[in-house]
Amino acid sequence: PDGGCSWGAASGAVAGLDVVAVVADPVLPRRAYVLANDSVNSANTGLWRTDTAGASWTLIRGLGTDLPGGLALSSDGTQLAITSLSQALPRSGTLHLSTDSGAGFTSRVLKLPLMGAPLTNLTPVFFDTEAPGTRSLYLRTIVDPDQLLLRLDGLADPVVALSTKLQLRAMARDPETGVLM
Repeated sequence: PDGGCSWGAASGAVAGLDVVAVVADPVLPRRAYVLANDSVNSANTGLWRTDTAGASWTLIRGLGTDLPGGLALSSDGTQLAITSLSQALPRSGTLHLSTDSGAGFTSRVLKLPLMGAPLTNLTPVFFDTEAPGTRSLYLRTIVDPDQLLLRLDGLADPVVALSTKLQLRAMARDPETGVLM
């Protein structure tokens, strides 16, 4: 591995999948995760992991017929969040959370504050694991015409942290000031 400087075509099981998200492990340089959809065979839809820098892939969390929404990994590589949407209308959003680098997951349907709007997407954005954070998970969704940043603390329902007309794609905590950006 050369720190992500070289890229090649995917091989093996993930080669023919529709990739939704790719995340490199911040601690283990040969580990990466791919959240993918297979519209032909739903048994392949879910979270795939490589520990061999992409030489081989293992499905570690299947999503069945749910639609993959997004993927986030904590800065220490231990917490993974996957979101998925039901295909049935009205859609429901499910959070699949691992606190052990993907060895196990707990899943729960989220009660989202969408003000009556239909759920069209749900993406995990950022794990706030640094002080003064509270181990919150931030998620993004769209309630036309606004994007909502939702904060999820533990087992509580998500709450709206920010509503904006701007694109919400990433977050970080400034290491010097502790301010979320």
